[in-house]
Amino acid sequence: MLLRADIVISVSCLTCVAIGAAMTFIPIIYSRRKKKRCSVRVLATCVELEDVSGNTYTDPQQLAGKGGVAMKAIYTANINGKDVKIAGNSYSIPYTPLKETKDLYVNPDDPTDYIVAGASHFWRYALISMGVIMMLAGLYNFIMVSIAFNAIENAEVVEVIED
Repeated sequence: MLLRADIVISVSCLTCVAIGAAMTFIPIIYSRRKKKRCSVRVLATCVELEDVSGNTYTDPQQLAGKGGVAMKAIYTANINGKDVKIAGNSYSIPYTPLKETKDLYVNPDDPTDYIVAGASHFWRYALISMGVIMMLAGLYNFIMVSIAFNAIENAEVVEVIED
């Protein structure tokens, strides 16, 4: 049994809307939940850097010529009276310089869960923007397809020309 073309196209447009909605709302919900979890503000010092190969660097002189390499910052901070080593799971270029201090918002139950105060949120905003565009494009296409197929269904044959 063949499906009608208008149903197939409408489902694909609505799928586009659903994917766009997920791209829009998942980052928003995730960041709000993370902000609730990471509630303790601490001053942390970058004491170590780790590259993607697992090599660690504790001296700035070891980093000569490593400008384009993605690094993961490892911080130490005093949380609830204890010195804690905080290592995230993301690598970045440019990386945090050794011995630099930053404000972190840390999850007191899991110090590896943290937010760097003032960090760029470019990728989150880019994903949300792409999601909104995808939702609008899918919705627009759904409306246009519905209008077009309604016009086709309601069209009347005025005259049949025979050869």
